Amino acid sequence: MTSSMSKDEDSKPITLNLTISAGLNRFKNTRINGVSKAFGISTKDTKKEKMEQIISRLTTILRMQKRTSTSKHMMREMRNHQELILSGS
Repeated sequence: MTSSMSKDEDSKPITLNLTISAGLNRFKNTRINGVSKAFGISTKDTKKEKMEQIISRLTTILRMQKRTSTSKHMMREMRNHQELILSGS
């Protein structure tokens, strides 16, 4: 890939309302292959198949992060509650 192709691709705006699939669809197959390799996805699949697998992996990661964040918040709340009980307040 030439640097001008990369610059053209990098200059495409990505808005907050853009879906993951729409964002990935803006990338050329070489970039999709790079992401696929990072996730251990076969680069021999079609671009659409790779994108579906990438989206699945990203969604799983986001769900796990959300659960972890929620669990940490719950643990903090439980500790705070326990401290209030122990302090007699």
